[in-house]
Parts: sequence; structure tokens; C-alpha cells
Amino acid sequence: MIDPLLLTLLLVGHFVADFLLQPRWMGTRKSSELGPWALHVAVIFLVVPIPFLVLSGNRWTSEWFFFACANAAAHGAIDATIWNLYKLRWAPAVRSGRVRREDVRYWEDHWFYATIGLDQLLHALTIVGLLWALSLGGN
Repeated sequence: MIDPLLLTLLLVGHFVADFLLQPRWMGTRKSSELGPWALHVAVIFLVVPIPFLVLSGNRWTSEWFFFACANAAAHGAIDATIWNLYKLRWAPAVRSGRVRREDVRYWEDHWFYATIGLDQLLHALTIVGLLWALSLGGN
């Protein structure tokens, strides 16, 4: 069974890492440059699993390490994929010269917000799935 307190704290940790600790330069460059992407994945690795440490009395456990590695890897893969797929929406107009890349007004595009929603859904499902896998291993 998934511990509701742990799940809640992990989702809060995800919010902190994915929104509060992700400056605009990182968010806009992580799908096209390795450095910002790697830094974002490192923040996810370090911050999201903090509840495991808190609830285990600050002991490093194999569960913490498994969760940290698997969640960071999945998070990085989701971000790298989903935002590059979103960019395909604008690629034909940019390639043809009808629109300059710097003139794309993504904040006015409904699909930009739908992509954010899908991105966050996939991250939350990853956290739930990893907790479920850990709960199976504990039985």
C-alpha cells in the first residue's frame, strides 16, 4: 500500500523542484541544451526524494536511492521528449520563414498549457508508479 503522507510529500517536493527551483533560463533551454537539462535532472534527483530521508530519520536507504535514480531518469526523459514534441508544432512555420523562432508566442497557445498539464501528469504518475513498485518490493 502507498503511504498517503509520503506520496503527498513527494508531490510537494516535485512542485518545489520542478517549479520553484527551475529558473526561466533553465525551463526554456533544458529541451535544447544538455547543461540546463542535466542541472534540472540533478535538482529533481536531490530534492524530490527528501521526504524519504525525513521519514526515515535522515538515513540513506536503498529505497531512497532507487526512487531518486528512477524518478530523475524518468523525469529527464519526459522533459526531453515532451518539450521537443511541443516544438514540432511550431517547426514548420519557423522552417518556412513565416515565423521567427524568437517571435513564437507560446504563452498564447492552448497546446502549450495542455503540454504542461501532460508533462505534470506524467511526472505524478511516475512518482505513484515508483511508490507502488517500492511497496510491492516491501511485501
